[in-house]
Amino acid sequence: AHDLLDIVNDPGRVEKLLEELRDHWDGLLGRFSASTGDPRVDRMANIWNQYQCMVTFNLSRSASYFESGTGRGMGFRDSNQDLLGFVHMVPDRARTRLLDIASTQLPDGSAWHQYQPLTKRGNADSRRGLTTMIRC
Repeated sequence: AHDLLDIVNDPGRVEKLLEELRDHWDGLLGRFSASTGDPRVDRMANIWNQYQCMVTFNLSRSASYFESGTGRGMGFRDSNQDLLGFVHMVPDRARTRLLDIASTQLPDGSAWHQYQPLTKRGNADSRRGLTTMIRC
């Protein structure tokens, strides 16, 4: 808490940190830009839609950032779909997630509808062992 007080009591440090934060978000959100002629639609597409895609990627449709799918698991199809809106912002993280998801695919090409991210095992109890067939 004292370290935080030292930061906020130094206006120059606060300004520097705000600039770093602006640069961070400009770097993420600046990788895609739509120009529709309507500034409201542009704002939605260029800022808020991309932000939502990042939040969805980070939370994987889970209850919180800390739960990370450990409650109900992560959906195989949903997690792959969530990558589509995020891959251009942080490709390395998207690649890591894609490889992680792919590691849960079964030898016959099918995949669990939901799987536990820590064990990479399907939720047999929630779907009675059913799998969703993935066609390549």
